[in-house]
Amino acid sequence: PILLLVVVVQGVVQRPRDESMREGFPDARGPVQRRDQRLPASASSSSSSSTDDVASGYDDARPSIRDLEELLATAIRDEDFTAAASLRDRLSAMKRDAATGVLDANERFYVAFRSGSLRAMRDVWGAGDHVQCMHPGSAVISGAPDVLASWEIVFSSIPGGGLDVEAENVRVHASGDLGFVTCVEKVDSSTGYGTLTATNVFERQGGEWKMVHHHANGVQGLL
Repeated sequence: PILLLVVVVQGVVQRPRDESMREGFPDARGPVQRRDQRLPASASSSSSSSTDDVASGYDDARPSIRDLEELLATAIRDEDFTAAASLRDRLSAMKRDAATGVLDANERFYVAFRSGSLRAMRDVWGAGDHVQCMHPGSAVISGAPDVLASWEIVFSSIPGGGLDVEAENVRVHASGDLGFVTCVEKVDSSTGYGTLTATNVFERQGGEWKMVHHHANGVQGLL
C-alpha cells in the first residue's frame, strides 16, 4: 500500500486553480487566519489573560508555543530582559497545559510537511507498534518504521520535497497523556487546490507530545 502514495500525493482531490475556491471552511467566528497572520504585534506585552488554558474547540488564534519561542529569542537578542522573563513565564504555563501542547505538536507536524524535511517529520512522530498513518487513498500503515518510510516516499514524490498545506478549522481535545486534533487541510500545488479532512492523535512520550496517528481523507464538497 505504501507504493500507492506516489499516485495519491500527485493527484489528491485537486480542484482547478480558481480564486473562488480558496475560501476556507465556513466558521461562525469569521475567516480562518493562517499562522503568519495570527501573531498580534503586541504579543510580547499582552496581558496575562492570553496565557489561559486553551479549551477544547476551535483554535482562537492566540499565539502558539512556537510564536512565543520566537518572541523570546527576539527579546533576548534585543536584551529586553523584562519582556523575556514575562515570555518565559507564559511559555512555562502553556507547556503545562495538555491542549496547548497538542496544538503545538500539531503545528510542528504541518511545518515538517511544508518543509519536506524527513528529519523534522521523524521528530514529530512517536515510537511504538500502535503508531498508524492513513494517507489519502492508502491502506493503514502500522508501526513507526513503516509510517516514516511512507513519508519518505511522499516527500520524494513531491517536486521540492514539501507541500503547501495549511491546517484550518483546528479543533483540539486533550486530557492526561492523550489528545487529538481534527482539522481541514488546504493543499496548494502546481496543478490545483485540494481539500482534505484530517484527524491527528498525539501521545505524551518521554514528556513530549508525539503524533501516533494521522488520517487524511479527500473530500469533494467542502470548500
